[in-house]
Amino acid sequence: VLSKEEYINLLQCFYNATEDFENLQFIVKSHPSENPEFHIDFLNQYGKGNNIKFFGSESDIFELIHLSDLIITFNSLSALEAMVLGKNVIKINLTGEPDNVDWVEKGLAVGVYTEDALSKTIRSVVINKDFDESLSLARQELREELLLDGKIVDRITSQIESIIHN
Repeated sequence: VLSKEEYINLLQCFYNATEDFENLQFIVKSHPSENPEFHIDFLNQYGKGNNIKFFGSESDIFELIHLSDLIITFNSLSALEAMVLGKNVIKINLTGEPDNVDWVEKGLAVGVYTEDALSKTIRSVVINKDFDESLSLARQELREELLLDGKIVDRITSQIESIIHN
């Protein structure tokens, strides 16, 4: 769980990075445990362009994933769902602590560990498509692993527990 200071730092990092991409649309979806008013206030204060749209937690996550080319997350099972559905994922961790899931280590997501790296990473993933092949191969291996060995429930439970406990 992030401290309030870490959470605000994460959001500022995201909003700063969106300024570099006027031609991209960004979707912010609040988590059910988050206060949507906090996001709306943050968007009004820090959202510099018209390229950010806010959706509340009641929004259909699968529809939003389907519409997206990239998912940017700190810690969300929606990112795992996006990977299984073939979407590129950037995992942000500005805490200085190790990642609580092994998505970056396994090549399923691209990791961002400093504030200045997010904009560069978005450009590499979305515009330059630098990671398309490697992320696609890792996602294919994930789908095969999840679907073919009969241990999908154990692995998903493990992922959920890892996210909850960290």
